Amino acid sequence: MSLPRRHVADYFYPELTAIAVAPHGGVCSSEVTGFPDRQVQQAVFDGENDDPGLLANARATCAACPALAACRQFAEVSLDDTTFLAGTTAEERSLSARRAPRTRHRRAVVERMRRAGVTIPDITFYTGYPTRSIEADLARSERDKTARIA
Repeated sequence: MSLPRRHVADYFYPELTAIAVAPHGGVCSSEVTGFPDRQVQQAVFDGENDDPGLLANARATCAACPALAACRQFAEVSLDDTTFLAGTTAEERSLSARRAPRTRHRRAVVERMRRAGVTIPDITFYTGYPTRSIEADLARSERDKTARIA
């Protein structure tokens, strides 16, 4: 008698879990209200159903989940490009990952210019960044500084 064949993805599971371990105890692992049945719920969280109403229910489920912080951390570092994790679709996480380096660069430039005494209108003029983004970056920088002190 031969052993059953494993799916190719099963061979990669140890390598993928070395990158990040999926959180346990999430609300999405049990039956949740707001979905017609368990199969539809599973399809939404597996990324196979992108109905806006069902995605809104999934986001609400994630918002109330005790494992949201761990799930969000897993979603940021995992190589998962299909499922709905931490209230975001795979497409949304992909877009966010592409923006992250540019955002970090913009924040660093704004902070350096502000430390040098450059005014917000001048930062906008010289960099071309929107004033609202600059103001948000500076507010975030202040929040981060006060959080480090506390």
